[in-house]
Amino acid sequence: MRSRVSLSLREIERVRGTLDGPASITDAYGLIKVLTRRQPGCRIEVVANMVDGPVQGRALYDKLARVSHRFLGIAPAYFGCIPYDDYLRRAVRRQSTVVESYPGSPSARAFGRLAAAADKWAAASGMRGGLEFFMERWVRPGLANRQSAAQ
Repeated sequence: MRSRVSLSLREIERVRGTLDGPASITDAYGLIKVLTRRQPGCRIEVVANMVDGPVQGRALYDKLARVSHRFLGIAPAYFGCIPYDDYLRRAVRRQSTVVESYPGSPSARAFGRLAAAADKWAAASGMRGGLEFFMERWVRPGLANRQSAAQ
């Protein structure tokens, strides 16, 4: 779990995908608990994964938000959902991304929408370095140039 947490600790929003099942909800709750203890006040965004549609995605989020609010005193934000489709399962079996293997599939289009929305998030301020610095530069390679030009 340490590697998942290390990758998730950043000064900006976090995204956590979850499936609608007791074990997955427990895992998501556990990650939220660890994140909020290690970085009080951090913002957490939830992505409901492999759901039938937006209604089921919102219902899954509502379950997780209720538990998080009751026991942790926080409510993560809802970022969106990834619909279940056979192409997503096929991509997992092929050990590839659905976006690369089946770019026109419903799940790939949903990932594209979420990525476009995440790209609009404000950049982290005051990164502590280490893995955060590496991941930020790897995920957003043009960010370093834009930040340098703005200064």
